[in-house]
Amino acid sequence: MVRPHGFDQGRKEVKDRKVFETLPEPDDDGTNLNEFEVCLKKMDLHYLPKISTILERYHFGMREQKPGESIEEYVTALRKLAATCKFGMTLEERIRYQFMLKWSSDKVRQELWSKDDPSLQEVVTIAKSV
Repeated sequence: MVRPHGFDQGRKEVKDRKVFETLPEPDDDGTNLNEFEVCLKKMDLHYLPKISTILERYHFGMREQKPGESIEEYVTALRKLAATCKFGMTLEERIRYQFMLKWSSDKVRQELWSKDDPSLQEVVTIAKSV
């Protein structure tokens, strides 16, 4: 069957419009969004993947130091994982605690656990010196 040029594109646009029209209105958070911003927010709410905080925290909690991974690489990896965990004000504490739990060197971990409430920066400094 021969179709006119642009026929399939037109069908796709109609389908997209129908999907868009069925999307719920985004919550009005007092920001007075213009029409374009409302459209973007509706599309984001529909198409962007939903993040499971509990699953993200699980992945964070399971992350161990990989063989050959430097201190900086490990802390950076923890920071990236923590970005979707919604730790809020406890972010630095969580990264520090995870580092102290999952760092591969028993000697470093022993030294870290002997300290009284070290900061993340102190943990990194100690790990580099041991």
